[in-house]
Amino acid sequence: MNMKIARNFAFFILGVGMLAGCAGRSSVIVPEITFSHMQPYQLNISQIAVEERFTPSQSSPRIELRMKQPPIQVLRRWASDRLAASNVSVGGTARFIIIDAGVTEQALDTDGNFTAYFTNEQALRYEASVEAVIELQSANGMSKGNAKARVVRAVTVPEKASVNEREQALFNLIEKLMKEFDARMDESIRAHLSTWLQ
Repeated sequence: MNMKIARNFAFFILGVGMLAGCAGRSSVIVPEITFSHMQPYQLNISQIAVEERFTPSQSSPRIELRMKQPPIQVLRRWASDRLAASNVSVGGTARFIIIDAGVTEQALDTDGNFTAYFTNEQALRYEASVEAVIELQSANGMSKGNAKARVVRAVTVPEKASVNEREQALFNLIEKLMKEFDARMDESIRAHLSTWLQ
C-alpha cells in the first residue's frame, strides 16, 4: 500500500512539473513584422548591401536571442522591403549599416508587504533601441551621402503577467519601435539623399 502511495505521489510530482514547464513556454502567435506593404525607395545605384556591426546576445540584461523577432531581424527585413537598387548600369552601392539593435530586461522594485498581494505592480521593464545608417558610395568607392535614424522605446509589464502577455508586450514594443524608425529614416532620406531617389 505504501509503495502504491509513493508511486502515485511520484506521478503527481511529474505531472505538476510537466504543467509548470508548459506554463513557462510561450504559445502566443504574432505576425511577422514586414514593410512589404510600403513603397520602396528607388535609389539610383546598382546594389544594396547590409552590414551588421551589432551582435545579438542573451547575456543579462540583454535578451535579443530569446526573442521571436529580435530587432536585428526586423531591421534586415526593413532593408529588404524598403531599399531598392533601380539602376544596375550606373554602379554604386547603398550600404545599410546596423549599428544598434539591442533589447534589455530590467527587474523593477516591487512592494513586498501584505497590501501588495492585492495589487499588480509593474515588475519588468523592457527597453529596445535601433540605429542604422544608409551610406551611398559611387562605383569608385567615393562617399556620396548618408541618412541615419536612431529610436529608443521602453515598456513595463506587471508582475502577474503571463509568459504570453510578456511576449505580446515585446512584440508591440518592437512593432512601435520600427514604425518610428521607418518614419525617422524617411525624413533623413528625403533630407540628405533626395538627389539619389528616382
